[in-house]
Amino acid sequence: MNNGTTETEMTNTKFKKRKPHKNKKTVKKIILITLAVILTIILLVVGFFAYLYFFHEPDNGANSPPPFSTEGINDTQPSETVPVDKPVESGTVETTPPETLPEEPDSPSRSKQKIFNFLFVGQDRIALNTDVIMLISFNTTTNNVNVLQIPRDTYIEADNYYGKINGIFAHYYLNNGNNTTKALRLFANRLEQSLCIKIHNVGHINLDGVVAMVDAIGGVDVNVPAPVYYNDNLGNRQVIPAGKQHLNGYTAEKFIRHRATYLQADIGRIDAQKIFVSAFIQKLKSQFSLSTITTFVNIAFDYVTTDISLADSVFFAKQLLNVNMNNIKMMSMVGRGASVNGLSCWIMVRKNMREMIEQYFNIYDFEIIDTLFDRDKAFSSQYYPYINDIYNLQDVTANDPYNAEDINDGTINIPHV
Repeated sequence: MNNGTTETEMTNTKFKKRKPHKNKKTVKKIILITLAVILTIILLVVGFFAYLYFFHEPDNGANSPPPFSTEGINDTQPSETVPVDKPVESGTVETTPPETLPEEPDSPSRSKQKIFNFLFVGQDRIALNTDVIMLISFNTTTNNVNVLQIPRDTYIEADNYYGKINGIFAHYYLNNGNNTTKALRLFANRLEQSLCIKIHNVGHINLDGVVAMVDAIGGVDVNVPAPVYYNDNLGNRQVIPAGKQHLNGYTAEKFIRHRATYLQADIGRIDAQKIFVSAFIQKLKSQFSLSTITTFVNIAFDYVTTDISLADSVFFAKQLLNVNMNNIKMMSMVGRGASVNGLSCWIMVRKNMREMIEQYFNIYDFEIIDTLFDRDKAFSSQYYPYINDIYNLQDVTANDPYNAEDINDGTINIPHV
């Protein structure tokens, strides 16, 4: 061999030259396998969400036992026995009348519709008070949404607590190891038993979450009914003028918390919250997208506590897109103001509240009759007779619910100074 190169060395040299080629094949194979795995995962995830989107539908439990006592209801509900027009005389033969088919109802019975109820509370930034309390009914069969606001000053005596209802969540929270989810469920259980309502899911958000959600959709356009004055972070006096205003998260918080210039204070505030919620839903529906879902999921992780499953969340989000603004009704608990131990409280009028629950939130085929409703008298008082006088009023006329489309057109008038 020339240059003193042996045959063995030449063989080794050739072998070493082939090695990089083999490494390239190995790397290429690893890349292809990795891409295949990633693609498989993506397809599985897409398939999972496609299944949730097109096929998943939760059960509302309308054919299961309700979470409240129905003792005595069979004694008062209409009998299914067909009445006899005239008695059968002795010695005559009773004949069976020809069978007639029942008329088809205009709409399916309540138990055959998919009606879901939710308890949603908003907590103050510092204290544990839940100054926003809403019961929300979503009929996914008819695409109707009903929102009932319970004033934060509503008086309640239940579960070793008496006072304003905005403090009962804190009562459950502090007596159950500071567990938010458990406190929410106990709050829901109390409302279920007293108001004769099935609450399927609960949700809790604080003010930082509200600010984040408003900013996530680029703010909302709101018909501000009266000037809203507030001090900014530097202590300077600011104002949100009356009229159509674009609110970001920061100013939206000021708007939904304001009550100082409303003649009915907290009642005026919950009407202002109707205005905000209607505007927020309209904006959310107008730009709902995959990006919006992703953003709201991230916000939920940071600021929201709920027992709604991912599968159910996808179902309700999809159904919400089919809801027209004029099919969203908003109402407030009917009541009267009263001073209790120097505190301004709101006393529920039992008759009107029962009628609201029966008409807008009952998922069962039986009627929520008077003997079922608030059986333990949680919204009356064992200490103050004048509270019971209001609670038992029979001649109070309830306002008709507002629909969200009309609210956005400026139909709510809030008396103010």
